[in-house]
Amino acid sequence: MTVNAGKEIDEKPVDGRVARGARNRDAIVDAAIRLVRGGDMSPTADRIAVEAGVGVRSVFRHFDDLDGLFRTISERVEDEIVPLADNSPIVGDLDERIEQLIARRIVVYERVAPFRRSARVFRDTSSAIRSGHTRLDIWHRDQLKQTLRAELDGKTGELLEMLDTLSSFEAWDRLRTDQRLGRDRTSEVMRYALRTAIAGARR
Repeated sequence: MTVNAGKEIDEKPVDGRVARGARNRDAIVDAAIRLVRGGDMSPTADRIAVEAGVGVRSVFRHFDDLDGLFRTISERVEDEIVPLADNSPIVGDLDERIEQLIARRIVVYERVAPFRRSARVFRDTSSAIRSGHTRLDIWHRDQLKQTLRAELDGKTGELLEMLDTLSSFEAWDRLRTDQRLGRDRTSEVMRYALRTAIAGARR
């Protein structure tokens, strides 16, 4: 019991089990994120438990299933991405707008890459992962349409679909992993691809 401005205020003691449970839950999420960032593309409940320093039953005590864990991880990763996502209008001539568009995407792609790659293993069975992918893809598509509105005006839908594909995470990931290009070189190739596609549509 404490006194504040002459009044007594009751303070309920913090339940140690509740606090411990919250710490364990955070430890499980942190462990899963570390494993994915470290290259474990499909961490099992057993490996997550070992990394978190808890029993495997604790994983399912805090999460009904792995999809529940994936949902929490997706929310945590999105919270990290939001401050990186510059949503201010992209202006300038075509080359300037394309350069800004790709630069902003690269920042996000570099951060989410381990999780997008890991998600391929579980995407078909995890509604949380599918929802996370959809939100990111919609944001990117809307950004693309706003940035290249003048170039897309009056054009068929095929140009939008092409530009969306050329600037997608999947295109970036292929350049970075399969073709083993560095970050700067990947940016150059993606900018070139957008410029070439738009120039072709103008003919």
